[in-house]
Order: sequence, then C-alpha cells, then structure tokens
Amino acid sequence: MALGQEFITGLTLSLENILPCRISKIEGGDSWAALFIRSSWLLLSWNSGSPGLCFASQNEISALKNISSSRSPIIEALKSRLLKSEITDISQINNDKLIEFSIQRRISAGVNVNYFLILEATNPVSNLILLNHERKIDEAVRHSTPDQNSFRTILPGQIYNTPPAFNGVNPNSLTSLNFEDIQNLKGI
Repeated sequence: MALGQEFITGLTLSLENILPCRISKIEGGDSWAALFIRSSWLLLSWNSGSPGLCFASQNEISALKNISSSRSPIIEALKSRLLKSEITDISQINNDKLIEFSIQRRISAGVNVNYFLILEATNPVSNLILLNHERKIDEAVRHSTPDQNSFRTILPGQIYNTPPAFNGVNPNSLTSLNFEDIQNLKGI
C-alpha cells in the first residue's frame, strides 16, 4: 500500500466528496487503525513496509484483528476521543505523504471539540498522530525526543511540527508543464 505524493493528492480529493461523515466504530492493531464511516472501513496503516490508507471490507478488518494486538495507546486514544465524531475535512500537507483529517466531536448541546488526525505515510518511519484543538499532540504511535530527532519532538503535550517539506515535483502543477519542462524533469 506504499503510496506516492500524487496518489495522496488524488485520494484526498476523492475523499472530500464523502465528507462530512460520522465515525461509528474504531478498530486497530499494532500498525493499523480502521475507522468505520458510511458503511465502509477506512484503513490507515503506518507499517514500515506499507504505509497509507484505503477502504477495507469487514472480512479484511476481522482478519487483521485476528493477527494483531489491539491494545495500544493510540487506538485507545482514538476510541476515547473520536468515536461518534465527524470527519469534516481531509487535506494533504506540503504536497507530501501527510494526510490530515479534521474531526469534530459534539460533547453537549452546542459544544464541539475539534481534533486532528495525521497519517504520516512516509517510509521508513510512518506515524499516526492525534492532535487536540490547539494542535498539541494527544498521542502518537511513535514518540520522538529531542535527542532522537533534532528537527522535531513527538511527545504528548508538544505542538505538532510537520516533517521537513517535500522538495520534489508538485503534482498539482503538472498540468501546467509544457514539453520542455517535462524534458528537463527527465534530464533529457
């Protein structure tokens, strides 16, 4: 399920068509989480060999549950904060393999809490990060301290910073390239 940046662009644009949608169930394992939306499972994977997202059937989710542990801090955080909430927006960050879900949960009449769920589908170290309304990290699959990563810290309570920006070709600009630009990209 390893996906390129251009596929992520198309996928986020396609998923925008089904929004808003309610999360009615959440399942997960050590390298995946599944959100039940609109009678389908949206599978998010941060497995180092196959990070990404796709739709999955009930049988596929059942098979995943049978072969992996479901007791992880990120899955428990997703269940406690996002169950019965609504995905209101999806976007790609920095034209990279970063997908951000904007999620709103009603806690009482007229009172909503906003969350952000970010899938970093970047090999070899993919991550799933849950942010609160202040964009502070509530929980993450992989934590990172300053002595492990000098660029950013990924720990609960810290402000979320994206990985360094992708410096490749912007898939949104490909339609404006002419033949000469394409030849230059190919190095011909």
